[in-house]
Amino acid sequence: MANVADTVLRKALGMLSAINEWISMTARNSAGMLLIAMTAIVLVQIEFRYVLNDSLNLLVIWIIVVFWSETFGMVDRGFSIRAASFERPELA
Repeated sequence: MANVADTVLRKALGMLSAINEWISMTARNSAGMLLIAMTAIVLVQIEFRYVLNDSLNLLVIWIIVVFWSETFGMVDRGFSIRAASFERPELA
């Protein structure tokens, strides 16, 4: 009986290890791509700021507007979430 349970647990461990390896490889590659994108954005900003003498003011304003709108949307959605909440018992 213990031998069967050991075999089942080893197979489950093998499957979980394969899933974990795939997730870690995907996350590592995604992090690398995001790092490349971040570096490219910084280089473009440096080129516009110091080489072309233009600080991309319109781009900065657009980013601020998008972040502000998304922030307020996230706060509104956060206040409407009730799934993970418990009702507070009234204190007598």
